[in-house]
Amino acid sequence: MDAVPKFKIDTELSEEDFVRFNHVIVWQKKSTKRVIALFVAATILCFAAAIINHKFPAGGIGALVGTIYLLWLYTKGLEKRSVKFYHTNKLGGKAETCFFDDSLEIVGETSRSTWTYKELHSIIITKSDIYIRYSPAIALCFPKATCPEGFESFIEDLKQQYGI
Repeated sequence: MDAVPKFKIDTELSEEDFVRFNHVIVWQKKSTKRVIALFVAATILCFAAAIINHKFPAGGIGALVGTIYLLWLYTKGLEKRSVKFYHTNKLGGKAETCFFDDSLEIVGETSRSTWTYKELHSIIITKSDIYIRYSPAIALCFPKATCPEGFESFIEDLKQQYGI
């Protein structure tokens, strides 16, 4: 591209960034929250029924074990799978991301890619990071602490303008 970029940011996807991104994606899904809420409700109901009937709460213990397993699966289990995926697919690498008026360009060590903002999957802004997803499972991670001044407002404007 011959145009001058509005922002130019050097990035490197670390293992920690990738794990944090996966946590954001999983906890953003409504199905994750529904499943955990269902197991917690089942546990409470089973224990309440056992207390009322003065019987051994076998169902409650089973629901409690299931809830604990789900919480582990969505925290530590997810972290282990994310780390394995990161290393298996060699996702680390330095890249320079240039933001133009209508597109962004990523120049990596071995490749160059350009996406118009309309093609992006979504933009997620958290307390500590900005994620620009160009597919359901892959995103650019920009820690807010390292972003140039005005970048976050630029991204928020893009998010509103393109509905992403």
